[in-house]
Amino acid sequence: MSLYERIQSDLIEAMKARDRQRADVLKMLVSSVKYYLASSEEARKSGLTDQKVIEIIKRQVKQREESKSAYEEANRTDLANKEHEEALILQSYLPTMLTEEEIRKVAQEVIEEVGARGPQDLGRVMKTLMSRTAGSACGKTANRIAAVLLNKGDV
Repeated sequence: MSLYERIQSDLIEAMKARDRQRADVLKMLVSSVKYYLASSEEARKSGLTDQKVIEIIKRQVKQREESKSAYEEANRTDLANKEHEEALILQSYLPTMLTEEEIRKVAQEVIEEVGARGPQDLGRVMKTLMSRTAGSACGKTANRIAAVLLNKGDV
């Protein structure tokens, strides 16, 4: 079962259970995926992949976090809490994130594999590292760790 199929199944279950908040969040997510499918030439050619669904979910989580921050600044804790709860629902569909130690291990393997010798090879390392950790590592963290390893320092 693909990730999108699981989301659709969970939406039906949430509607049956009358879990309005979960159903609303999943409806918005399904709508975003359908919009992507309708508007993307890439999707029409290659189909929908779990990786693309993960990207869409991450984008929605980021939107919720930005909204939460804006509501907190406006002293609207009720709306900030709602955005936080919605982000948690969405995050349950994301893969488990790697720890910094796990990212460091994968980065070291990639550095040895591509034969990187210094900071000038960061681009090659990051390309392979991000494809290998697809969706389970924060790009900023991975970049910082790879840069330090290429500079022969400790993270």
